[in-house]
Amino acid sequence: MESKAPSIIDLNAEAAKLTMFYGRTPQTTFRERRGSAAQLALYRDGFLLLSKFDGKSHWETHPADELFYVLDGAMTVDIVYDDGPPKSIALDAGVMAIVPQSAWHRVHSADGVTVISATLPSDHIDLDVDDPRTVAPEIETEGRAPDVVDLNAEVAKLISFRRTPHSTAEDRKGSVARLAPYRDGLLLGVGKRPLGTPSHRRRTHSRARRQREPGNRLRRRAAKGFPAARRDDRCYSAGCMAPLSFFGGLYANGRDALSRRNDRTRCRRPSDGRAQAGMNERKLAEILRRHGWELLGPSPL
Repeated sequence: MESKAPSIIDLNAEAAKLTMFYGRTPQTTFRERRGSAAQLALYRDGFLLLSKFDGKSHWETHPADELFYVLDGAMTVDIVYDDGPPKSIALDAGVMAIVPQSAWHRVHSADGVTVISATLPSDHIDLDVDDPRTVAPEIETEGRAPDVVDLNAEVAKLISFRRTPHSTAEDRKGSVARLAPYRDGLLLGVGKRPLGTPSHRRRTHSRARRQREPGNRLRRRAAKGFPAARRDDRCYSAGCMAPLSFFGGLYANGRDALSRRNDRTRCRRPSDGRAQAGMNERKLAEILRRHGWELLGPSPL
């Protein structure tokens, strides 16, 4: 099977190149709309068309489904899909409509619209009539009601999911939604994964959190002035750690203000490999009292 490179389209950039076409009528040709409409890429047996206009298009019908997606502004789709009179469907920005095959339809906008459509060559009537069947009764109209999808609202319902090659449809439940049937397939909405690390994988004890803990702040201040416990002139524990189990203090809820998980603090290791010295008990008590703490027992100084 022959294949080709995919087409990558920046819709915002392409729309910025177009100008609004005012006063569109059923007799307006595509040549007259040059600069306000652009064929973006081929799609199956048709193409993707981006256009800006206000006014009214001609009636047309296609041998396959046609997709409209409103990027900006608003427009109305008049459609005939049963034996009743034409129906009108209003589309705002962010709303998508699937016009079924063989259904007569036209679009019009009073204040201007920017819309992209997946369309294909079709039969059309260049007359401004209320019902195309009065002019072309030989063309049969049969089909289903159009599907209208508020894309922003549907995507907002979906949850994020980190997909892998082994993910099943059951695993992805809630992150994928079938929006509407389209031609011989369907349109899927897929939940996006937010930027950054998911909350359930973020480390509980991150560096920023450790710095905010009051007990750790006090340890850093106190560690500047007293020596670590020493054995044979060597510091034990990575980075030279000193025990602080003699600190006291409680929060209002009765919990220990100092975490018992890491009941130590760091101190600087001098260049000669010895623990820092020069701190006496009175100076340590003064530092603790300044921060609302007290020395409960004899210090190891």
